[in-house]
Amino acid sequence: MNSGLDDVTLEEIACHAHTDIAHVRRTYQSISEELHKKAKIHDFIPLLAMNKVRAHFRNADLMPSSMIATHPTRIENPMDQHHEYQHHYAH
Repeated sequence: MNSGLDDVTLEEIACHAHTDIAHVRRTYQSISEELHKKAKIHDFIPLLAMNKVRAHFRNADLMPSSMIATHPTRIENPMDQHHEYQHHYAH
């Protein structure tokens, strides 16, 4: 790891992916090593690796916790959904 910020970011990815931080760290290290082998300039590898890790876990069939409904909702009318959306995000 290059910084404490990297640790925080990896922990956030693990939390959203509902997976173990050790798994996310191993993925980051593996991607970093692969990028180092291919790169001629290494300055941006930590950033590129972090972006690839984010994409990997986002594209895995794992749903982020922010997308999980906290309560069941039944909306019959599309306008009701629109008003519920406005009400939820207007505050």
